[in-house]
Amino acid sequence: MDLERLRKYSVLNSFLLSPDFSEGSIREYLGDDTKFKVLNSVGDAFSLALQFCNVAEGDFVLTQAIGAKMALDSIIKLGASPILIDSEAANWNISAMMIEVAINQCVLTKGCRPKAIVVKHYMGVPAFMDEVVAVAKRHHIPLIEDCIGSMGASFNGKACGTFGQYAIFSIRGSKMNKSGLGLLVHSVPRFDDLLQKLVERDGLGYRGDLDGTFSLSEFRRELSLRKRVFDIYTSAFSDIEGVNFYKCLVPNVQPNHAYSPLVVQERLFPHKRDEVVQAIADAGFEDCCAFPPSLHTVDPYKNFPFYGCMVGSDICTNGLILPSNSSLSISDIDKIVGAVFKTLGIKRK
Repeated sequence: MDLERLRKYSVLNSFLLSPDFSEGSIREYLGDDTKFKVLNSVGDAFSLALQFCNVAEGDFVLTQAIGAKMALDSIIKLGASPILIDSEAANWNISAMMIEVAINQCVLTKGCRPKAIVVKHYMGVPAFMDEVVAVAKRHHIPLIEDCIGSMGASFNGKACGTFGQYAIFSIRGSKMNKSGLGLLVHSVPRFDDLLQKLVERDGLGYRGDLDGTFSLSEFRRELSLRKRVFDIYTSAFSDIEGVNFYKCLVPNVQPNHAYSPLVVQERLFPHKRDEVVQAIADAGFEDCCAFPPSLHTVDPYKNFPFYGCMVGSDICTNGLILPSNSSLSISDIDKIVGAVFKTLGIKRK
């Protein structure tokens, strides 16, 4: 049910989570010198990035346990073995400390280092890229950024998708399949030659042009309107015990505010998260959903190694995404906030 709700949310917000960009808009966003290819699917983009990291059957790849399902499926499809990493409590993204632990354990028990690290910028919030990049460089392991849903987010003023050797975005096209086109950003000098060999071998499809009509200025305007919604929610839920609205605790993390995530503490409001989601739906707002579960807790992924302290699992068990469409009126937001308070039995300020 959680995954189905998230798919529904993604469809309702696809114009923002998979922008309909032209090549010019992409270059304006990432920089004129950025190298990229547009693949026929996000899965193909992940597959290519992993193969360019020399990931093959029997190799190990570190990936985030929450939110990185497409990357995880691509790792498994190549016959490699994923190692799932827990999140930081402060920003819900991959823990650099747990990456370090997992690498050392892999060397100690398997006699080899992982071939790649996949970092997901979850809910449009950047990972702590200074720490993650430092660990990757220290162990000479290439970094792949999963930027689906995080376009517009930045860390230390640098756009997500420009830290690793590879980055994958989801964008739209006139003939988009249901998972979107895969925008693969790379830093490989002979990429085109290598790409052609893989395309011929694996039958991967890629496009040479983009005909999008959504400009970068329109995209940024939409994000700014969503931040307005986010800020109203933040004010409404401030200082409410047991109701944690995401707060950016460090100045170098700049979320894109495409989402408005809320976590209802289980110890104070047992089993209330799904009731809140239903109450908002009953109030007439479709684009609300529960967080999908942490991947290390569900089939077919639960038997893969996991390093962490259940931080991500707790967040996923109790988190939900509030409606955040820029067309929401003040009255709409008031109804949504009222539904949350009423369901939880909290008196409004």
